[in-house]
Order: sequence, then C-alpha cells, then structure tokens
Amino acid sequence: MWRLAQTPFKRTMRPFLKYWLPVPLWIVVIFIGSSDLMSAEHTSRLLVPLLLWLKPDITGEAIVQVHFLLRKCAHLTEYAILAILLRRALYRGTNLRAKPWVFFMAIWFVCGIFAASDEFHQSFVPSRTASLNDVLIDISGAFGLKFSPGAAVAATVPQSKIRNRKSKIKMGLTGLEPVTLRLSSACSNQLSYRPASNYLRLQIANRKSDVNNVSANSTR
Repeated sequence: MWRLAQTPFKRTMRPFLKYWLPVPLWIVVIFIGSSDLMSAEHTSRLLVPLLLWLKPDITGEAIVQVHFLLRKCAHLTEYAILAILLRRALYRGTNLRAKPWVFFMAIWFVCGIFAASDEFHQSFVPSRTASLNDVLIDISGAFGLKFSPGAAVAATVPQSKIRNRKSKIKMGLTGLEPVTLRLSSACSNQLSYRPASNYLRLQIANRKSDVNNVSANSTR
C-alpha cells in the first residue's frame, strides 16, 4: 500500500528534479557570480598571474582588455545556459503546447527580468556596479537560444503524448507476437511437409514405373 501511495508522488517529482531543479540551482550560481566573490578585484587575482605566465611581456592595457572581455563573455554564457535550461524545462518537464516563438519570447522575457534584478542586486554590493549594458549583454546571451540546435522545433510535443506513443508501439509489438508465432509455425509445418510430399511423389513415380513394367511384360 505504501508503494502504491508513493507512486504518484514519484511521477510528479521525477520531472521536477530532472528538468526544473537545474533552473533554480543555476540562478543561485548567477547570484553568487554577482556578489563580491566574483568582483573584478577578485577575478583579476586569478587572471593576471595566468596571463603573465602565458605571455610575460604582455602590457597592462592588454590585461585590462582581456579581463573586460572575459567578464562580458561570462555574462553571455551564464544567461545562454539559463535560457537553455528554461527551454529544456518547458519542453520536457511540462505538457504545454505552443508555437516555438511563444516559448522563445517567454524564455527571453524571464531572462530579461532576471538580468535586471541581478544588476539591481549588484547595486547594493560595494565592489560591484549596476550597468544597463550588462543587462543588454545578458539578454543577448539569452537571445542566442534562438540559434542554438533544436530551437527551431515545429511544435512542442508533450511528454504524456510521447509516453502514449511508446506504449502504443509496445502494444503493437506485443500484438504482432502471435502473428509471428503463427507464421513461424506455418513455415515450420511447410518445411516438415516437404519431405513427406517428396516421399509421396517418389512412391507414385515408383508405382507408375511398376505399372509400366508390368504392362510392357504383358505385351511381350
């Protein structure tokens, strides 16, 4: 009884844990990235020694430019991943059906709202600064979802329909088993009949030859 009562709960929790849980976890990662821990001062302590090790004669201006570009690329990447996780959750973790551009606009809107709230959060961190340009970069990273593989799906197929199709295919395969058994038995019967039919043909041929021999002897 406990297993039967626990089954619906497992069915509802499994899609959540598989498709929706990564979304808030990644949001936590983004918020950690907007804290003092990932400020320019802290990231430069890791990046500057690495650049000097790779190229000892690098200039200070080049280090500043590389540091700036890497931080902006991080903005693009983290919101592109967020958009991919949201699309995965909507497509796989729900039974919603809509045109692809509706899902894309909904995901883009959510990413834009979160990017604005993230920059608003940075305005309260002394070592960070809020910037409208960073919001636009974040939205651009989410916009890259439109050009990612699998984004141009004609329509969203609910998971329940996929499961129904799989069950129908399994039922069709199980329904074909008696047919295949009948065909195999019929083929085996035909194969078993062939020696008997050949034996009868030989007997008939022998009988005819005997009759011909008898008639030939009688005519003599």
